[in-house]
Amino acid sequence: MPWTDLSFPFGSILTSSKMTQLDDNFEALANGDSGAPAVQQAAMGGSAVGQNELKTTTGTSSVSNGSATHVLLPGGQYGFMAQGRVQDNSSSTTHGRVVYGPQGVYDESAVGWEERLVNSGGDTGYEARVYLSARSESTVTLRQRYVQASPPYDLGNGEVPLFVFLTLGRDGEVRAAWVAEDPPWANNGPTDIRPDHWRGGRPFKWVPRPVVTREDVLAGRASVRELREDRARADVLEEVEVTQVLKNLDMLRVPHPWVGHEAGTVVLLDPVSHLMEELRTLHRQGEDVTDLLHDGLVRVGQESLDAHAPAGVLPVRGSWK
Repeated sequence: MPWTDLSFPFGSILTSSKMTQLDDNFEALANGDSGAPAVQQAAMGGSAVGQNELKTTTGTSSVSNGSATHVLLPGGQYGFMAQGRVQDNSSSTTHGRVVYGPQGVYDESAVGWEERLVNSGGDTGYEARVYLSARSESTVTLRQRYVQASPPYDLGNGEVPLFVFLTLGRDGEVRAAWVAEDPPWANNGPTDIRPDHWRGGRPFKWVPRPVVTREDVLAGRASVRELREDRARADVLEEVEVTQVLKNLDMLRVPHPWVGHEAGTVVLLDPVSHLMEELRTLHRQGEDVTDLLHDGLVRVGQESLDAHAPAGVLPVRGSWK
């Protein structure tokens, strides 16, 4: 709601209407609405946002024992630089490779850390993707801290404490693992699911609803001027609630972290099981859940569960060994 400039003469009676206007101004100030005075940095203690005030978490991705894959980082454009670690039980001096960049074709014959990226053609859009490869008897793990988008998430069976995606070999061995509190489509899809404001305890955001599109201009159905004027109109924005439908809108496009890469069998451990709550607790305490998976400390079921999961992903049961 817009800010209302108020002026009460000395001795005037504060009516319920005036008190409502005062109350509305507090909300307008908090939301930064039109006409409201800006909150100065000095009023916030000199630092707008500190480390402890950011709502962040971590996600990990790993490969082991001669596996290699392209994988999306959990934070997308809201992720910080990932940290890497290697567990190696062999005598090799080259444990694996980590390459940042868009999906392409990497030259596996390269020596050491030298890589040759070949453009795979087409426009894949902006993405936070890395290439991970591990030599035999090695495990390469990346951990990324990122700013969360809009938890909690629900695929249809209840709130998900932790997302654990795995790729399995023919022998059922875990070849690659991906663990995060947000699903891969939350920060790597085109839909922005971050709420702009809250009302009545429910999150909302402003979403553009353009009348003239870029495709209209390219097809000759509209001019650049019409496109520019359409973008400048205030009524182009529409308020929508950030529902679970909106949060999962990009799930078809990004069903798992290895989308666009031949990943073999991709499974999702039962996302609403008690095991996920226990693994989330360990995850938040700094435990590398991917280590537990590669070491075989968690049993991975082979039969599909009657549970909601992204297309092409097999929901399976997980349990402690």
